[in-house]
Amino acid sequence: MVERQAQWLVRAIRLVLLRSRLMLPNSPLQAQDAQRDAAQEEQRLRMRAALVWLEARPQPPRWRSPA
Repeated sequence: MVERQAQWLVRAIRLVLLRSRLMLPNSPLQAQDAQRDAAQEEQRLRMRAALVWLEARPQPPRWRSPA
């Protein structure tokens, strides 16, 4: 339970930092870096959501080959 809360806290902090970098870049290069990082974070979150969805699905029984 605490571990999950810590993961959510870290994720929230990363998103707030990323949002501030997107909204207030110091230079055009930093704006590009922030956009690239945002795309990577979005992909990471989508992959995490897919993993959670797959883990929640019922698993079929494993097939065993005859000995």
